Amino acid sequence: MQKKSYLTALAVCAAMTLSGCGGGGGDDNAANGTSTSASGNPPPTSDGSSTSNNASASRSAIEGMWTGGWPSLSTQSNGWSNYSTQLIILDNGSLFGTYGTLGSDQIYHINGMLYGSGSVTNDGASTSLTVPVSGLFTQFDMSGSALPNVNHSFSGSAWSQFSLDITLDEGTLLPLSYADSYDQAAQLSSVAGNYSSLSAISGQNSFIQNNIIISGSTLTLPSDANGCSANGTLTPHQTSHGVVGVFDANLTFNGTGCLLGDGTTIQGVAFQSYDNQALEILMVTPDSQTGYMLMGSRQ
Repeated sequence: MQKKSYLTALAVCAAMTLSGCGGGGGDDNAANGTSTSASGNPPPTSDGSSTSNNASASRSAIEGMWTGGWPSLSTQSNGWSNYSTQLIILDNGSLFGTYGTLGSDQIYHINGMLYGSGSVTNDGASTSLTVPVSGLFTQFDMSGSALPNVNHSFSGSAWSQFSLDITLDEGTLLPLSYADSYDQAAQLSSVAGNYSSLSAISGQNSFIQNNIIISGSTLTLPSDANGCSANGTLTPHQTSHGVVGVFDANLTFNGTGCLLGDGTTIQGVAFQSYDNQALEILMVTPDSQTGYMLMGSRQ
């Protein structure tokens, strides 16, 4: 219980991460690099696009950081009531996110992670402001309860850089608002340093204490109590309209004590929160069946 409380404490302000607690300035050197897809299993690319309000390049209306979704008025008992949600949907359609409850202490208690894809669709009603969207994602339990994965589909509408309103296949409505921290280019100099952290793996009933070291583009997890270490990279995510407020991330684990297996490489995204004092890393295994979440607090 102590470790679980620590995990949620690290996520102070995470519910607001995408609206006012994250992001950073540009990094010209990083912006000149070429980044790879945030996922080793690329989802379908969106064929819909809209014009950015602050850039001439065309971008999909569903792309961005989105936060909100308080279906507390729902009478359904499907596990989503009273939950808030934060989503990142990249230009290639990759979707990463978390869900949890925002307590009276204003701490975002994370219960799980989401991974999938989203895109603008060609069918359905469009207006001068909104376009129809749809997608799929897997819900990974990260609460320590070792619950199985749940797959969802969704549909709805997006207003580029303003709102994303989606309905899940079981009927829950998630009204989300755009967070302009997505438009603040991620910079390696801003994220550099040491972090105390906890990691969670979907389907597991415990958390692992870690340290994170970031130097340049190198991401390192020194050996933990199980004798597992990891090395990887962070790269500011490049789109056709510039670098955004998200890093592409990967880690390769080393050691027989690694729960995901010695030599396993996972990929995903990372982003800063809490005025750049916290780091959130969301990743999936190559088969997309296991989620990995790392929450770090700057030392």
